[in-house]
Amino acid sequence: MSSHYTYRAEWSPEDDEYVGLVAEFPSLSWLAPSAAEAISGAEQLVGEVLADMAETGETPPEPLSERRYSGKLSVRTSPAQHRQLTIEAAEQGVSVNNWVIQKLGVQRVIDARLATAEKGALVNPAMWQIAVAHNARVYEQTGETVSERSAAYTELLAALHALRGQGVSLTPALLGAVAAQVELDDDIAASNKR
Repeated sequence: MSSHYTYRAEWSPEDDEYVGLVAEFPSLSWLAPSAAEAISGAEQLVGEVLADMAETGETPPEPLSERRYSGKLSVRTSPAQHRQLTIEAAEQGVSVNNWVIQKLGVQRVIDARLATAEKGALVNPAMWQIAVAHNARVYEQTGETVSERSAAYTELLAALHALRGQGVSLTPALLGAVAAQVELDDDIAASNKR
């Protein structure tokens, strides 16, 4: 049962080690020299906690992976941000709902690629393929071609690297985000050619 919970590892600069976390047990963590060991330690710790809970008759939290989701999400935002999203959606020719879904999908892919670049973790290839397919649909809906967007991001990435070479301080996250979008666009272009 402990393997059904949601685990992740992230680097802890304070501890100079990876920390394994469990979404369903936010008070639990495990430090280790590698991400895999941190997750393994957290999983073992959850197993021990579940055994203790069974002994005392406590009900363990339901794993996020086993919950049912409706697909509906109500979000509150400021009127200014609502207006901005509505304008962006209109410019792209899609509904606000579709625009927000597209923005969330792209951000999730970028976050995953940054985690890979910064921490050496592995990104689920199936999840990457889903993101590629989703973003290919985005391009179809907006009329923007992948090559146009990819060329723009590639040019931006080159300019950022040139600035960095001139001593301008740029965060790895910024470079990683642009590089991730270039890689995503390349994968989309490759999938469209098949």
